[in-house]
Amino acid sequence: MKIAVFFPGIGYHCDKPLLYYARKLVQEYGYEKIVMQEYSYNGKNIRGDKKKMQEAFECLYAQAEKKLEEIAFDEYSEVLFISKSVGTIIASAYAEKYKIKCCQILYTPLEQTFMFEHDDAIAFIGTADPWSDVKKVIACSKEQAVPIYVYEDANHSLEKENILQNIDILKNVMEKTQKEAIDNINQTICDKFYNSACTTPGSVFPVLIRLSNSHLSKLKRTKPGRGYYFAAKIQSLMGLIPVTADDPG
Repeated sequence: MKIAVFFPGIGYHCDKPLLYYARKLVQEYGYEKIVMQEYSYNGKNIRGDKKKMQEAFECLYAQAEKKLEEIAFDEYSEVLFISKSVGTIIASAYAEKYKIKCCQILYTPLEQTFMFEHDDAIAFIGTADPWSDVKKVIACSKEQAVPIYVYEDANHSLEKENILQNIDILKNVMEKTQKEAIDNINQTICDKFYNSACTTPGSVFPVLIRLSNSHLSKLKRTKPGRGYYFAAKIQSLMGLIPVTADDPG
């Protein structure tokens, strides 16, 4: 059994283009259970106000948590979280709190989205997004080794003024959603990185090290003994990798 959960934004509901077509896509790929979140929130002038954004997050998160409380995620072979805007924060917070192993698709994430770890995710953002500090979001995404696709001059809906360009963007986003997330949802770290690690180790190993550091810090908090054991193991293995002046990577 496969489940996909949709976390919309405040003004971007599940029938808007990105989430509507993403839903059609996962249905086509055989997801038996589709959960569509709906929020009730009357707050205004949220953008740029950290206090109001936090209030909105807490209100919407409580609603999402309530709707999902009866779902036993461990009974599903595949779990996919698809989110938009503030929904990316809610989905990320929920996945981390309940330790849900899932693939996440982050449409127009905010900086706060990356307060939470993402082991398996992809992100999409436009350079003209007024809700995001785009440079910070891109930097945070790279720090967590989350592939992020950037669309020049696209706004918070990943749209421009030209309708045909919007159709092209939507098509591209759906293709990447399918290829990077849905098609590869069962890939292991080895599946994803082995070939590139063999050919371009200098670019791949820093990503793997960042991922391992993220996992180790979490493990040290929950199971200190195992955390420090694996940290020592990794350090020992790293010491076996020769580094030359010609190939510092």
